[in-house]
Order: sequence, then structure tokens, then C-alpha cells
Amino acid sequence: EVTGLGLKTVGVLETYCPDILDAQLTRNFEEDMEKIHMGKSSEKEVLHHAEVFLTKILSQFREKEEAIGKELSTSYQETMKAAAFVEPCSCGGDLQVRYTPKFRSYFIACSRYPECKQTYSLPRGFLAKPTGKKCNACSFSEVLLIQKGKRPWQFCINPACPKKEEYKKSLAAKATVLAPDPS
Repeated sequence: EVTGLGLKTVGVLETYCPDILDAQLTRNFEEDMEKIHMGKSSEKEVLHHAEVFLTKILSQFREKEEAIGKELSTSYQETMKAAAFVEPCSCGGDLQVRYTPKFRSYFIACSRYPECKQTYSLPRGFLAKPTGKKCNACSFSEVLLIQKGKRPWQFCINPACPKKEEYKKSLAAKATVLAPDPS
């Protein structure tokens, strides 16, 4: 599946250096390789042809590399912002999934920090991704928590969600059932 960043990258390259994406370029290189395989052309001839063509493309790229870099940087930032978006914050900012290397965990915070200090904790040990879905019990946003070797978990960001209370009660009931008989 093509990502938004992938599409934007192709768009930037089409604008500034369309030859690099030319399907005919790939076809020509494949045909040249086949000619070597069949003995109709030498490696030296094919490499010279490729060098001439690639030098031309790289020259075009270098002439426009600053503009290409700026557009790709902007595209990357927009893609990362969209990928982290959970929901609008009450202050007008965006609640986003963030990562803190210090504690090696994800959390949700407002993009307008430090003006807005709205945050939500997430369980440690999981990769967190926004889902765009709302909890059916409390209407807060849900995130997908992913852990290697485990099924992904839809997690409501509301610390007081009624679902969480039900979950805690079911865990307590299971612990009671599994506890050894004291007699």
C-alpha cells in the first residue's frame, strides 16, 4: 500500500526531475541487461550508456536539490503530523501521539504545548497508532496499541472510561476464580 509520503515524494520528483521516474528508463536498462546476457552487447557499452544517462539525471537533480529537499521536508512533516493526529484539542491545537525516549513510551499530548498541557497516558510497552475511531462507551478517541507477538488492542484514551472499569472487574473476577482454595 502506497503511503501518503510515498505519493508526495513521487509528485515532487515528477515536478523537478521527471526522467528519474520514467518507466522507459527502467525498460531500457532491462533491455541492455538482456543484451549482455544474450551476448549482443558488452558490459562496458551498457555501463557507459547507463553512466551517461544517470549523469544527466543526477545533474538535473543537483540543480534543483534545495527545492526538492524543502518540498520533501514539508511533505514529511505533514505526513508525520497526520499520522500522529488523534483528535482536535479543546484549546484549538491537535492531540497527537508522541514518544518519549526517556521513558521509552508513548503518550498523547497537545501540539500547542507548553501553552496547553492536555495529556493522556498510554500503557508502556506498546507502539501506539491513532485509529480515527471513537469509544462506544464514552465517545473519547481510541488508539491502537501494538506489541510484538500479541493481538493489537483498541484502547480508549479516557482514563475514566466505563469500559476500563468493566475490564478491571472482569480481571478481579478471573483472579478470584483462579485463586487456590485456602482450605
